[in-house]
Amino acid sequence: MKYIGIDGDNIGSKIELYFLENNEESIQIFSGIVEKTVQLVALQLKELGMTIIFSGGDSILCRSDTIDIEKLRSIITVEAKNEIRFSVGIGETMKQAYIALKYAKTSGKDRIVILEDDQFKALCDHNYSFLQSS
Repeated sequence: MKYIGIDGDNIGSKIELYFLENNEESIQIFSGIVEKTVQLVALQLKELGMTIIFSGGDSILCRSDTIDIEKLRSIITVEAKNEIRFSVGIGETMKQAYIALKYAKTSGKDRIVILEDDQFKALCDHNYSFLQSS
């Protein structure tokens, strides 16, 4: 079983900016875009046979026996056209997925990180090309 944690990048910062600009309309529009994008990603993950454990705000937690990284990458890339980018962490447990997700966010965001055997085995950057394992 693999767990996949997905979280939007810089969503809070964008909302904070609209707060500071006192821009209610932009908050409403952006919030709608985030909600729609997360719902679409979750739906596509379900269509791949993944079980959605949590979907809310700008985050998704799901699980699957197998993960097709190329299809996952494709889903995230298509949705990135909405200007909502995601970091992804994958692990054997929810804890590992969370650690991988945190690594993705702290190492540059907009990445897919897989944590296996206590090592970050695969990294994909914002262009979704594989980087050297660390």
